[in-house]
Amino acid sequence: MKKIYFIILLFFPIILLAGCNNLNQTNTTNDNSNVANVEISRTGTISNDTSLNILLNNTTENTSTKNNTVSTPTSNNTTSDNGTNTAPTENLLYEFSTPLKSKSANRLNNIQITCSTLNGVIVKPKEEFSFCQTIGKATEDKGYKKADVIVNKEVTQALGGGNCQVSSTLYNAVLGIPDLTVTERHPHGKAVNYVPEGKDAAVSYGSKDLKFINNTANSIKIYSSVDNQNVYIKIVSIT
Repeated sequence: MKKIYFIILLFFPIILLAGCNNLNQTNTTNDNSNVANVEISRTGTISNDTSLNILLNNTTENTSTKNNTVSTPTSNNTTSDNGTNTAPTENLLYEFSTPLKSKSANRLNNIQITCSTLNGVIVKPKEEFSFCQTIGKATEDKGYKKADVIVNKEVTQALGGGNCQVSSTLYNAVLGIPDLTVTERHPHGKAVNYVPEGKDAAVSYGSKDLKFINNTANSIKIYSSVDNQNVYIKIVSIT
């Protein structure tokens, strides 16, 4: 009997310690649940601690992304790698105009075609410009009609009549720019009424041409137009 009491007394403290540990574990679990419940009540219903961690991590990432976002200003100006504007600049070098003395519809038609072909032509530095090569031969296929031309001091009818007024207007514009060197120019067989004497430039495809060399440092551009009163030539430098 004494042995039985002795065994009970020996194991009783062990039982008490085991009970206390279970109680502590239960309390700890309850405390963690309370913490989770507090966090859940702030953010919404979550089924477990893993979901809570995911939510907290996502919230941290979103906040970091918002704080690090920087708007980049944009510009409509096109610039090159060194930051300079890439758009070319045109500077007027010289312009000249001649009056339309003749009211011939065919002659005006021919001048309009030639001005349209010449308009916008670019001549690079050291390049030689040729009026006849640029305009080409006057043909019916291009829309040219017969009008007055001077051949051997006589006035006759030929396709492209009136082209010499365009070439003469261009010639006088070229004379106004020192670095454009005339290499070929021919006078008419008789005086014309749209430029001063000695300032005309007769052209005939295959025999007479107007040529000049661009000795400027930049490319040049020729603008050519006509209305019911004048033929206009403008030469600009492209930089």
